[in-house]
Amino acid sequence: EYTDAGRYTTTLEIVDSRYKGSITIDLVINRAVPETDFSVVNAVWNENLHLYDIKLPAGYAWDLPDTKIENVGEAAYPVTYTHADSKNYVTVKGEFKVDVAKAEVTLIGVKDVYTSTYVKDTAFNATSGISTMFTDGTLSFEFYRDGELVDAMIEAGEYTMIIKVTEGTKYLGKTI
Repeated sequence: EYTDAGRYTTTLEIVDSRYKGSITIDLVINRAVPETDFSVVNAVWNENLHLYDIKLPAGYAWDLPDTKIENVGEAAYPVTYTHADSKNYVTVKGEFKVDVAKAEVTLIGVKDVYTSTYVKDTAFNATSGISTMFTDGTLSFEFYRDGELVDAMIEAGEYTMIIKVTEGTKYLGKTI
């Protein structure tokens, strides 16, 4: 009984009252083509996103895993599918679509309340300690004191700062 892909040779003996002989048969069982599902995988953009960061279903592997993802949106990348039973199934080449979504903006160093110590004719720079992890869109700051919008924090007291980030090509907009 031949159940695995491969090349087999078998000899059959024929014995009859009128004939005696044998026949040799070469039997080739080819490897099967597995069912595959080359679909879409999702990711969220970041500045160091590579294909190797994006997990594929079992059996699939990126052909070029070191490829850096430069943009949001959908793009196709080559993959190879290898069945767990590679002795009996061929590998299949195809493409997975990667749908890269815009990232959330992350602001580091943001406080709930900023306190200014009054120094005559000098504005307190509350934005100096804030760094951003995004490269597009615009970042703007608004300062409020006692519910009123002020141009700068030039008097001693407590201020509320509103940070607005406009949506860019790789980041979602956000107000903090």
